[in-house]
Amino acid sequence: MTGAHHTTDPRGQDRVSAATPPEDPHGGHSHAHSHSGGTAPGRAAQRSAAVWLVFATMVGALVATGRAGNYVRGFWLPILGVVALAVLVLSAAVLWRGRGQWRPVGSRLSVMWLLVVPVALVSLCAPSPLGAAMLSSTTTGGDNRVARTARAAKASSGISFPELSDSGVNEMTLEELSDRFNFDDPAKLEGKQLSVIGFISHKKVTGVEPGRDSDAGPAGGAGQIMLNRFKIYCCAADAIAYTAVLDTEETFDDDTWVTVTGTIVPGQSTPTLSPASIEPIHQPKAPYLS
Repeated sequence: MTGAHHTTDPRGQDRVSAATPPEDPHGGHSHAHSHSGGTAPGRAAQRSAAVWLVFATMVGALVATGRAGNYVRGFWLPILGVVALAVLVLSAAVLWRGRGQWRPVGSRLSVMWLLVVPVALVSLCAPSPLGAAMLSSTTTGGDNRVARTARAAKASSGISFPELSDSGVNEMTLEELSDRFNFDDPAKLEGKQLSVIGFISHKKVTGVEPGRDSDAGPAGGAGQIMLNRFKIYCCAADAIAYTAVLDTEETFDDDTWVTVTGTIVPGQSTPTLSPASIEPIHQPKAPYLS
């Protein structure tokens, strides 16, 4: 029992001393406790949890709707979804433990919410996959520098390709077309019916006389119609474009997805197709090659 106590001084007289208050195990500071009996997370932790909760919700929505496939390779989508779900659950748990104590005030909160802005813009604006506008900013898998390097290494590469059908239509990707053209004998493609899918772009060609080959493709004068498709290994930042020239007078808008069926034009420095048909299609669910 705590209270005043008596001590006896050397002269034998009683003296009343004030009781010493018991020490506060928390150092004199009061601590909030959660309803479950543990220590509730502080305000800083709750602010962070709120930001991560919104962030994870938006990322999860991108994965669930398939729009995340516009930015990352399909292989990563399930992993991204699991991580977003885990972050969402953990953030919600932190907020639940500190319920009733959070006060969303202060400049720190405003700054932290800025972290959500990029994801919010992506979620709400939903940018399209890489298209014609990005071709000049990415590596091209079928350009002449690649072709010269590929043919120089062809003798030691040992790369072989399955034989193509002489009578049927040979469906292939633009990557396969580029690889066959650059790493194998391009003459093996001549006379074969090929079918490829990609989006349209236009490339200006200057100083090319009619009937003459150019580094960009066939004779064409003022411009060329290109068929393109990107390949990504991780995300859109490492995209490589595979392209072929379409030797046609038909006109299409940039980024129009089409299926082209036709034959290779002989004697060109890059893959060039003479189309028998060009059929507009909807953008594939997986716009990138994998």
